[in-house]
Amino acid sequence: MLEQQRIEYLQAMGIQLWMPRKALDHAAEPSWLAENSDTQSASEIAAGANFQAGHAADLLADIGSSNASAEVTSPRSSQNSEQVISNGPVDSNNQAAVSEPDVIEALVVDLTVPTFELYFALWPCGILWVSSKPFEQADHTFQTAVSYFLLENGVPQASYSQFKWPYIEGSSEDQSMAVALRALTAQWEFMSGQGARGWVSMDDSSLEWLTKVTAKPLFSVSSSGDLYCSAGKKQLWKTLQNLSLISVS
Repeated sequence: MLEQQRIEYLQAMGIQLWMPRKALDHAAEPSWLAENSDTQSASEIAAGANFQAGHAADLLADIGSSNASAEVTSPRSSQNSEQVISNGPVDSNNQAAVSEPDVIEALVVDLTVPTFELYFALWPCGILWVSSKPFEQADHTFQTAVSYFLLENGVPQASYSQFKWPYIEGSSEDQSMAVALRALTAQWEFMSGQGARGWVSMDDSSLEWLTKVTAKPLFSVSSSGDLYCSAGKKQLWKTLQNLSLISVS
């Protein structure tokens, strides 16, 4: 097979070629070396006309090669695509400058690790108390009184849990906002399965984070002090009156 014919075969199959401009040391003597059309001699052109090898695309067409036809028609396809671009409203001089920032912006991912803590107290009456700070004795006393009044039986016992993020300090693992919200969603689904029918936010931070993964709370205050005043207790009581009293084991 002549070198020109081999090159046409490879080009038709989409294989990029590299040809040296001069013979390499200790390399086999080729039958033809690619040169620029400006430097080809008339004798070489005449010698090439003595054989009728045909174009590689035509030879491959006999065996149904779709790659060959695609290679032949690609210049026309590229010409049509250039024509479509030129007919559009995009300025060709500024096209790269306009599209490149959009691509870069789409590839930017926020890997900032959020830092927060949530404390949960789930009572048998189905109320989940949520705070960004550890519960104190006053919180426990108030929650016990509310749960006892709703259940009208012996003193109930709460189930306490904590959610801290990042869960591993200084870890190289992905602990970005998206991962944190997935973990917090799993935490909420677990507590819902344990009988949480509604939740009460005891500060702004707990309200901000838990509303990212579930519905709004039954009741919320900016701080626990707003909950323990007479006005706060009255508003909480009005809210809890609409909550069905089903005991959760």
